Amino acid sequence: MNLKQATFQTLDKYRDGQRFKGIDLAYEVQFLTGKTCYPATPLRHLREYRQRTGRNVINVDKRKSIYKVAG
Repeated sequence: MNLKQATFQTLDKYRDGQRFKGIDLAYEVQFLTGKTCYPATPLRHLREYRQRTGRNVINVDKRKSIYKVAG
């Protein structure tokens, strides 16, 4: 499994209304793949995930890198 697949799989598991931090997403992706990555990598994949799936994931707090699955 590569980093993008792990990111998509992780985001699919999140429920509507669930909040998460960018660093937490990166840790989950690292756990699934066994590969180290910067938090920016899964967040870049998050943008593609939103375009492909149409799922609304919004940035709640840019400074603290907090996101919310809005539907």
